[in-house]
Amino acid sequence: MAAGPEQLNYEIVHEVPNQLGECPVWDERAQRLYWVDIKGRQILRLDPSSGTVETRNVPGKPGMLALRTDGGLVIAQDRALAKFDFDAGTLQPLVQIEPEASTKVRLNDSKVDRQQRLWISSMADPTIPGEQHGSLFRWQEGRSPEFVLGPVGVGNGLAFAPDDETFYFADTHARTVWQCRLNPEDGALLDRQVFAQYLDEPGRPDGACVDAEGYYWLAVIDGWRLDRFAPDGRWDRSLAVPFQKPSCPGFGGAKLDQLYVTSIAAGSSTPLEPNQPHAGKLVVFEPGVCGLEEPRLSLRA
Repeated sequence: MAAGPEQLNYEIVHEVPNQLGECPVWDERAQRLYWVDIKGRQILRLDPSSGTVETRNVPGKPGMLALRTDGGLVIAQDRALAKFDFDAGTLQPLVQIEPEASTKVRLNDSKVDRQQRLWISSMADPTIPGEQHGSLFRWQEGRSPEFVLGPVGVGNGLAFAPDDETFYFADTHARTVWQCRLNPEDGALLDRQVFAQYLDEPGRPDGACVDAEGYYWLAVIDGWRLDRFAPDGRWDRSLAVPFQKPSCPGFGGAKLDQLYVTSIAAGSSTPLEPNQPHAGKLVVFEPGVCGLEEPRLSLRA
């Protein structure tokens, strides 16, 4: 990889730091950005036209959120999923993903595929390096959650390529991102191969997204940057961010040409370096490429 990441201009979108910001998801219908603060137990919504940020408190740790076909959200509540109406602030339980798991296990990263299935990972919280309590699951309404792979340390970096036949998955503790061939009909994963590793690189893989060109954008926690990789695994570019612990990138805006990045100010397994006024804040860049519209999870109203 190149010695120094690009220094692009950025905007601080939300001045109030999150403890553990994650999962920025753009709602193209409403032209709003949603994201979560896992440790702060909040769901947040940004109106970019006014700069207004609204927050809603939830009882459990919201490890992820996803858009629904009928409107509204699905959010994680520790080891379970629930429907969430942001305007009303109401929750409706859906399904337990890991009912038999230890109480220290919670749901973490997720993505919806273009067949409207939810893929979701889990992890121990707090994490213990070297221990593997996480897994990857697949779920759609009317069916039981399906175990896909595991165990892993911290499941992260989930993303689907535009071809619908390529899936990415990372384990933060293993410092590795894998690329799998995906059968879009039944969701089977085939030919898992190492895509990127951070064994000798500063930082570890966290959340990710894919742009319209099929390139994979990865938040490098403890690395002060995002990395972009070509579909064949070649490193393409790095983008400097104003915090040590970027957690997840996500495209948004009317043209999907804005790249939002969440970050962490507390609750990570590694210490936070001093003198970071922007740790935990949400920022946005114009990276020169566009993203993809987020698929929605198919649920009955």
